[in-house]
Amino acid sequence: MQRHPLKVFLVYAAITFTGASFAQESTMESLERLLEAQIPLTEKGLQLEAFLETQQGIAPMNLADAYYESSKWMWGTKRDQSKAKTYARKERELRKQLITDSLDPKVLRNLYNLGYMYHHGMVPDYPNSLAFFDTLVGLTPSKDVRLGNVYRERGDIFDALGDFQRALENYAYSESVFQELNRPDLQLKTRINISGTYVSIGDGNYLEDFNQNNAQIEALGNEIISENQQAMVTFNTAAMYHLAGKNDIALPELERSLSLFKKTKDSLNTYKALSLLGIIFQKQGHYLEAERIFWDTQSYAGKDPLLQSAVFNNLADCYQRQQNWKKAIQFYYRALYTVLGKTYHETAAQSLTYEEIQYAPFKKIIFGYLADITEAFVNNWEQEKNVTFLNEAENLFQIGDQVVDDLFLESREEVSKLAWREKASKLYLQGVVIYEALQQPQKAFYLMEKNKGLLLLENIHKVLAREKAKIPMQFVDKEYAFLGQIKQLQLEWAASVDPEEKTALGAQIFQLKTTFRQFMDDLELKFPVYFTHKRQFSIVSLDEVQQDLGPDEMVLEYLLGDEKGYVLLISGTDSYLKRMPSSRSQLEIQLKAFRELLDRPWQNKEDVKSYRSKAFKLYETLFPFESLRESIKGKRLMIIPDGPLHRLPFEALVVAEDLPFPEAYLIAQSDVWYQYSLTVNAQIKKLPTNPETAWAGFFLTQFQEDYQTPLVFGTKEQAYLSPFFEGDKNFKNEKASKASFLSAYQRFPIVHVSTHGGVDSEGPWLAFYDAPLFLNELYFLESQKEMVVLSACKTSEGLYANGEGVFSITRGFINSGSKSVVSSLWNLNDKSSFEVLSHFYVELQQGASKSKALRSAKLEYLRTHLNSTEGSPFYWASIILTGNDEPLPIQENHYWILGLLALGLLGGFLLWFFRYR
Repeated sequence: MQRHPLKVFLVYAAITFTGASFAQESTMESLERLLEAQIPLTEKGLQLEAFLETQQGIAPMNLADAYYESSKWMWGTKRDQSKAKTYARKERELRKQLITDSLDPKVLRNLYNLGYMYHHGMVPDYPNSLAFFDTLVGLTPSKDVRLGNVYRERGDIFDALGDFQRALENYAYSESVFQELNRPDLQLKTRINISGTYVSIGDGNYLEDFNQNNAQIEALGNEIISENQQAMVTFNTAAMYHLAGKNDIALPELERSLSLFKKTKDSLNTYKALSLLGIIFQKQGHYLEAERIFWDTQSYAGKDPLLQSAVFNNLADCYQRQQNWKKAIQFYYRALYTVLGKTYHETAAQSLTYEEIQYAPFKKIIFGYLADITEAFVNNWEQEKNVTFLNEAENLFQIGDQVVDDLFLESREEVSKLAWREKASKLYLQGVVIYEALQQPQKAFYLMEKNKGLLLLENIHKVLAREKAKIPMQFVDKEYAFLGQIKQLQLEWAASVDPEEKTALGAQIFQLKTTFRQFMDDLELKFPVYFTHKRQFSIVSLDEVQQDLGPDEMVLEYLLGDEKGYVLLISGTDSYLKRMPSSRSQLEIQLKAFRELLDRPWQNKEDVKSYRSKAFKLYETLFPFESLRESIKGKRLMIIPDGPLHRLPFEALVVAEDLPFPEAYLIAQSDVWYQYSLTVNAQIKKLPTNPETAWAGFFLTQFQEDYQTPLVFGTKEQAYLSPFFEGDKNFKNEKASKASFLSAYQRFPIVHVSTHGGVDSEGPWLAFYDAPLFLNELYFLESQKEMVVLSACKTSEGLYANGEGVFSITRGFINSGSKSVVSSLWNLNDKSSFEVLSHFYVELQQGASKSKALRSAKLEYLRTHLNSTEGSPFYWASIILTGNDEPLPIQENHYWILGLLALGLLGGFLLWFFRYR
């Protein structure tokens, strides 16, 4: 990212540090002569300090001007940052006393300089910098160059803090200001910083967004881009393609940028480019060349502790890849101590505490170092089995865990939180390795839980926090109204293809978010209990889970890393932690082969044979407790999946190759349902139960202007389920619009939707008569639901994020207050899904738990279609239950429905039998 503190400040000084007039020329002339005197800088600094002391009796306005000139000199020439800030603060105090007009140019100039200096000091003070910039923003009457610069500075700060979404938002607003002022040169600077933030996120999935931004840079014109700026664009391109795993593209771009940086004598960016080159060589296994390059970067790092620490960390990474653990640990400590300003002694025992790091300015960097050194100690222990390494790994892990908690809670935006969840996921896996070795399953369980659905947990916990704080509904409604308006503008922004319209919409989103954040800050002052309680959500303990489990219930929780994976089996009395027998890549190969047989009906005996074999081998992999498999029989199984396991219907696994179908399926011996995490489940249970039993049904067979293909079977589904959805509870076609669904969703505790579903570039969606409902739109809904049933395709599919799970329509409904969701893993067959769900409702009405009802419905389906291709798992295994498993609250006057529904099902099956067979 393009940041040159001294250069930028001096350029800005050339614009703003001019044009002052002074009442007492003799004072300013004396100051000017002193600053221009040909004497050593140290002596000049002392004389300047003495001179200012002698001027305390002059007119205060002139003294303020003298402090301004002295601050400018101290920052730009003497480079005494502490004195520069001191003089700027003294100028600030004098101007506050003397100038009643807060819009006075000198007041605004001073605020900018203070914000700038606190940002770009050797040890940045981001809170103070943001405070000065925020004050300046509040006072600036109209858009000008300084305001655009302020928002770019704010973007840089949020990038450094790891709050990437806010960084991008501030850059976008800065760019819109410069566009309005017709300053393409300044737009360019901001656009380059946007590219840098995509690199900072560290996720190759943002390559498309990055390239779109680069296209905007090119559109600004080659005539305004300097050689150094072109080098920055090229370097960021290399870094982004490296993150995307495309080093064949990255390397030529990197070499080009390195040549340009050296040509322009840009030491900082030469350092960055060489570092990336070393990282690429290291990952390619060229360790000697990588090590040589990393040592070369030291000459470009100067005395900057952050850059020096990165040299040591890169060398440590290189040694770790060569399995030289001792040397790796030594250099990781050097990196940590350098960035913390501590002296490293190779022969002395090393010790770190969280208190030393808690208020450090480079916490984002420090976390990365802690994660790296923890991994090095774990690897060293696994090689030598020296318990000292294990204990040191535990200490460093615990510090890293606290630091990432800070970073997560300090981030307000989802993109930023997700970035930290991704980074934390790797640390938590190391923690599980540690606690497996120390035989502490309680702590391993804590980390496996912490690695799942924390964002979802945070959102669910907000509901409970509001109740505890007794926040009036008008404030809650206003919060969700803000979120709705923001989301609507974001959808318009995403749909727009006009660059000018996109910029205008971006500015509107930014201003609305700024207003929303101010509203939330005011709400925190009015209701501090809410915000205190909101941040106090805790991870459920293993003891609490075991106390809550019935004698017939068990939990299987998974944690998958790149090379290692774990499964934890929990009963009411015992727990067993075991390392998975396959690496993630091996498991993904197994899952892919298995899913190919799930995604279509069986065609012949070879398909059946292949399915039986693959499903049993996968069962052995995922249930590695060979001696305990018998104890699982007859138990109700709650599955907490991770990674690619989110796409697997466990109930379709084969438990024994010698059993016939359906007895061979796991579902023949166990109820099965799924959770994002046990902590999320515990929070869901705390949500108030809705005593109402009204059901709302949405049945789509046709769509406005045929924007979706007709669903022929929807008419039959509506007919047979009509006893549940009478009168104004039954919504079909035109009545099943998006707006009517959103309205009904607030009123009915049980909702059934029969429609199309899917996942595209805009994310997961559900089709209603006039328009689709997207996952993002569910996030600003809030209405307690007992259950949502989605008779639609791929409603459990979506983008997977490490440490969070799948962002699917299912997740959206749980996030908005539904205790449980019945959804699908792949494309549904209309007829088979109707049969399964119809029996599911019958079982629910008889008081069965949701998982038992779904299991009974699937087994009934299998018995009905045992000897036909329709018995393939493709037809029945896609439908799964996520969330709370408790029976629905059923009123006695609803039991009459059972007779009608049973008769309807019987008539329907007879009709199918004679019509389709």
